[in-house]
Amino acid sequence: MDPKQQQPPPVAPTAASEAPRLPSTNELKILLRAFALNKTDPSTLESIQTYCEALFSLDYEIAKVDNANGSLCTHYPPGLIIPVRDKHSDDPRPVNNPEELARLFRTGKFARVRSRFAVPVILHGRTNICRSSTLAKYLEMRTREFIASFFRGTEPDDMGDRGDEVGTDRRRLCDIDLLRTLRVKYICDLMVEGRKCYLGVPVTSSEKVDRKARYSSFSLASTPYPGVEWFKAVTAADTVKWSEAAGVDAHFSVCSELLQTLPSQHVAWGEYRSWDLSALTAHYLQLYLDLIRLKSGNDEGLLVHCISGWDRTPLFISLLRLVLWADGEIHQSLNAQQMLYLTIAYDWMLFGHLLSDRLSQGQEIFLFCFLFLKAFIEKIAPAKHALEAMPSSTASRTPLPPISSPSPSHHPHPHHHHQ
Repeated sequence: MDPKQQQPPPVAPTAASEAPRLPSTNELKILLRAFALNKTDPSTLESIQTYCEALFSLDYEIAKVDNANGSLCTHYPPGLIIPVRDKHSDDPRPVNNPEELARLFRTGKFARVRSRFAVPVILHGRTNICRSSTLAKYLEMRTREFIASFFRGTEPDDMGDRGDEVGTDRRRLCDIDLLRTLRVKYICDLMVEGRKCYLGVPVTSSEKVDRKARYSSFSLASTPYPGVEWFKAVTAADTVKWSEAAGVDAHFSVCSELLQTLPSQHVAWGEYRSWDLSALTAHYLQLYLDLIRLKSGNDEGLLVHCISGWDRTPLFISLLRLVLWADGEIHQSLNAQQMLYLTIAYDWMLFGHLLSDRLSQGQEIFLFCFLFLKAFIEKIAPAKHALEAMPSSTASRTPLPPISSPSPSHHPHPHHHHQ
């Protein structure tokens, strides 16, 4: 194997600069237009990346792992912003070691679908909130390795492979090393299936159906959530028609002992398939927030993923960032304009959400994010605080109110889409 393959991608420490100016309304429009039309020249992309780094650096010591030309992942930002430490913390210890993460990104990137490995994108105190895709099957892993080695002009790393089982094992262990280094404890899986199948053949896997239970040391939260195709076929106030969706075999599942320790313990989770889309989103968002805020002294982090990690995953990562910011827990120096720019540019655009394609199909999950947020703040959040103040016997019988929010779709009639 070429020794150059052993080298991790360059890590650039990013020094704090002067406070970035506010993005103008016109600049936000330019960002959205470029995002919606999928027309971003290299200089514009570089300026968007630089501005995101400047926004991060107001509250965090950061470093940047180089991903120029998609050397690590073609659907990730050209520079992965690694939050090293919260500047407002009294604890001087760094949370993340960028050099170590860069090495683990390279060794573990093929373990997940489309090489979208786990990346820390939000730092809450000393807790990493990460995003990724789901687990890849062996055939995809090897195919991507061969393609990458072809363009590098090197021999692919066989990692001691002697077939499917050994090869999968080794790559899964690389992925687990990365998750443990990030101190991930909770894996929140939004997939509605255990394995994504195409023409009856499994093309992805997930931690919850890993035959060797390699992810048993993590706390797995199976939180099935409709795929992007439902954001055309369903309005925000409609009940998701689970029975009409193909391939749905996952069920809500979180350790009961863990649920009993959370403020959301009173939610009737067994009824999740009767909830409308907004209620489902609100309850899952609150569950994730409860897990993030559940401090056990071990800085236990959280990973959110769906299948490819570029539709449902940015929806929840963006909502988590916005709600935690609104509660004064992260990005304390940013105002609303800066936060809006950051979440659109970094959480959605730079991490590969295909907005132009989604809009062409009427799949408006991006719009739903912001329509939902308004309804969540106005209705669900106050109701949640009221529930927490009730005696447990009363609260357990009191449902959260339904959200009546604008539809994310302009289409009056639902259309059928394949999963």
